[in-house]
Amino acid sequence: DYSFTPGSDYSEWDTVRTVLAEGADEIGDKYADVVQTEWGWVFYTVGPVKLEGQTKGVLLVGTYLDSVASRLDAAALARISIYVGAGTPAATTLSPEEPEILLISESEYQSILARQEAEEIPRREIDVVGRGYSAVAGAFEARHGADLGVLTVALPSSFVTDAWQPTRQSLVVLFGVATALVLLVGSMVASAIVQRVRSLAAATQRVAAGDLRVNLEPKGYDELAALSQDFNDMVVQLREGRTYRDLLGLAASPEVADRLRKSFREGRLSMEAQLTTATVLFADIRGFTRFAESRDPAYVMRFLNDYLQGLVQIIRQYDGVINRFFGDAAMAFFGVLPESQPAEVGAKNAVLASLAILEYLRAFNEQLEARGEEHLRVGFGVSTGAVVAGAIGSEERLDYTLLGDTVNVAFRLSSMNKEYPTWDLFVSSETYQLLDGEPSIEATPLPNMRIQGRMAPIDIYAIRE
Repeated sequence: DYSFTPGSDYSEWDTVRTVLAEGADEIGDKYADVVQTEWGWVFYTVGPVKLEGQTKGVLLVGTYLDSVASRLDAAALARISIYVGAGTPAATTLSPEEPEILLISESEYQSILARQEAEEIPRREIDVVGRGYSAVAGAFEARHGADLGVLTVALPSSFVTDAWQPTRQSLVVLFGVATALVLLVGSMVASAIVQRVRSLAAATQRVAAGDLRVNLEPKGYDELAALSQDFNDMVVQLREGRTYRDLLGLAASPEVADRLRKSFREGRLSMEAQLTTATVLFADIRGFTRFAESRDPAYVMRFLNDYLQGLVQIIRQYDGVINRFFGDAAMAFFGVLPESQPAEVGAKNAVLASLAILEYLRAFNEQLEARGEEHLRVGFGVSTGAVVAGAIGSEERLDYTLLGDTVNVAFRLSSMNKEYPTWDLFVSSETYQLLDGEPSIEATPLPNMRIQGRMAPIDIYAIRE
């Protein structure tokens, strides 16, 4: 796991401000600087992160100054010291017992920077751990002349000849090659990181356009690799979220949705068709067609939404899921999602939800009566039995649905209060037997009832609280 906290003072750096201001010259729009941080002296290459030609941020690629000195040491086969100001070096490949041996004064520091214009290279003799060195000094530069400090190159005195002029020319070339090497390495690293940032930005645009098949390949173990993995996790969650939205819409309670997500991830829930036991509830408004024909469509829509809002909340309260709306009718099921429950649990929850909706309708009708409107009457049908449950549709749109005779029976029972206006709630004998006296209700048996879609008669119970 990675934890990355950006420094609070990056925006105060001169190079960062220059890049954010979209500063550029004949050399380009990347800059370099040596900065003292909490973790030591660092040589930074700073460049812009752009999207569609506009600067969106700043990318800093840093190399510890000790590492820069070590690389130059290996390339030049000489001991390297880098000064960022007067005093002891900020980085050195010499290892004196007393760092003061390498100290340069403020006047010496300024003199070295000033004498570069005259192409004069100061030289001095130093002794480190009993070994003599001849050291020459010059400016530590970046971007063709921007002084970042002073660089000294030391060779054992035995290696230095009296051919001073050729040696001086060689050192000038060495300074140039070393500086170019540092800038080249920084530029290559920055380009690689910018390319990864651009890939991430392109993937983000695809997700914003609705493409949830995007997958980034995390490379390495740095912060960008961790960010790529986090991005992939986000896309997976978005795909799952779209599946849950398609399957349940807004008709499942947050608790049911969370449990569904957990069951789905743990493999305890399959979207493929499966045979299970469920309790199905249908609620259908009586006389709604006549009601709608005599009123403004906008009013009818607001009226229906007010009624359904209360109905949905009650069904959620009893762990039910609204499967779909048929205009003024609603279908819900119990005991299936997010995991299968005992048949008696689903049956009791469905009946309790129906009784709660009837109580809600009494208060709803009082409001209608106060406005001079007709009372609303709803027929409820509840049936328990075997169903085929699963997701149907395409990759773009899925619906979780229940099929079977149990669904047909519940639908037909919801219209029974047309023939038996004394009651509004009718349940199948299978549902009634599962109640086992809970909740406390008044049940009137209606034996051997014939309903559409069934060859054989069935036993029905008319329920009153």
